[in-house]
Amino acid sequence: MKRNILIGMSGFLFLAFLLISGAFSQGPSGPELRAKSQKAMNDGNFKDAYEGFKKLCLDPKDEPPQVGNDLNQAVQCLNNLGRVNEVDTLIEDTVKVHKDNWRLLNAAAQQYVNTQHQGFLIAGKYERGPHR
Repeated sequence: MKRNILIGMSGFLFLAFLLISGAFSQGPSGPELRAKSQKAMNDGNFKDAYEGFKKLCLDPKDEPPQVGNDLNQAVQCLNNLGRVNEVDTLIEDTVKVHKDNWRLLNAAAQQYVNTQHQGFLIAGKYERGPHR
């Protein structure tokens, strides 16, 4: 009888531990990640800022009014990093996730208008930006 109680208690404690650790292991929420990424960008840490903004762009649960701004910030980070050739992929992937968000579609169109137009045709594929 005592053994069954001990097994039950240990199982309960194990499940409680899993639930608590799962709650704490989740990454920062959208507003927290946005603020952290903006701070990294302001500090000149464009790589970390880009990774944060990219996560927000590709998150289907991101706040619809904010996705366009997240995309703009991510593209700015790529420009600062000299990774202009990744802009098209980021825009296309973000549009696939948020295809019904008119604000994002407007921001994506503005990025295509404002981004660097020069590039190279390499192996039949257009690459935006300078060739390395």
